[in-house]
Amino acid sequence: MNHEWGRVANRKKIAAGHSHFENIRNSWDIMAFFKKILKKNEKESDGQKEKGDEEKKVAGSVATAREKKEKSGYNPGILISPHITEKSTVGNALNTYVFKVRQSANKPEVKKAVEGKYGVRVSRVRIVNTKPRKVRLGRSEGVVPGYKKAMVTLMPGDKIEFGV
Repeated sequence: MNHEWGRVANRKKIAAGHSHFENIRNSWDIMAFFKKILKKNEKESDGQKEKGDEEKKVAGSVATAREKKEKSGYNPGILISPHITEKSTVGNALNTYVFKVRQSANKPEVKKAVEGKYGVRVSRVRIVNTKPRKVRLGRSEGVVPGYKKAMVTLMPGDKIEFGV
């Protein structure tokens, strides 16, 4: 009985216009609509092929700039942040700037990174490895993580402006 009742209910739905195929028909209509839009876009893009060629030329110049950057060895991941303290700001007057750098960084990498990012000439790089230290606050203990910092001395006449 229940099985037959289900069939009767489905027949009533279909008679009332609730067909399973109605949604499919609508989706076919939607597909046809999008196909028309795609055809229009293809026609418009055929007229704009000349503009596309110009964009390819511009993209080629960007690629050459990227290649130059890779040849220079500039790696933006080397410098983490400028290390701004009272002591480092005094060094800025002497053309020495302090940066936190990646743990695996060495002097030539830091020099290339500073020259590449800020467009200055570097005369000297000194690196200090600060060790992690234990800190106590009452009974609880913690650790201040260590980091590597680089003191970079620039050639006379060059300057770096930090937007603080």
